[in-house]
Amino acid sequence: MGETDQTYWRLVSDHILANQLNVLIIHDYNEASWILPRAADKNERIVKERFFRNLKVTDTQLRTLSSQTYVISESEDFFRMPESKSN
Repeated sequence: MGETDQTYWRLVSDHILANQLNVLIIHDYNEASWILPRAADKNERIVKERFFRNLKVTDTQLRTLSSQTYVISESEDFFRMPESKSN
């Protein structure tokens, strides 16, 4: 990870740690996670590890970050809004 990316991820982690209501939601497109719950659990751990690996935080901060980070990989349509129905 480059210096610029590390700076941005540090800002994100600082924001999450500043308030227990702040969360990070990561959408990770991974078709294997759609099928098997175990694959989804494993994928969540891998995605979080990639994010946390370059942060210089304490173990307590790492646990806090992990509990306030959610990985969504169930759908390719995560950001697609449902169409509204006209009368």
